[in-house]
Amino acid sequence: MIDAQNPNAIGKVVHKETNEELSEITPLIMVVNASSKNAQKEINALLSAGANPDLEITYYNRRTTARKLALEYRTHLHFS
Repeated sequence: MIDAQNPNAIGKVVHKETNEELSEITPLIMVVNASSKNAQKEINALLSAGANPDLEITYYNRRTTARKLALEYRTHLHFS
């Protein structure tokens, strides 16, 4: 499970070989991307810890949120 100590942390995705920053990422987006069998449980834990599913970041050259990505690609995940 992702550490919920800072549920709105904005991290960076970095290319291994060039160290080029490719994208921003949040704990919620990491869970949405992984789409593991425990994803909903992890989302619920992050939300309980204060994660904002509508926190907008630059994700691979577009502005988006964890909620928007889930609605587009992982419709079985919910942010209630």
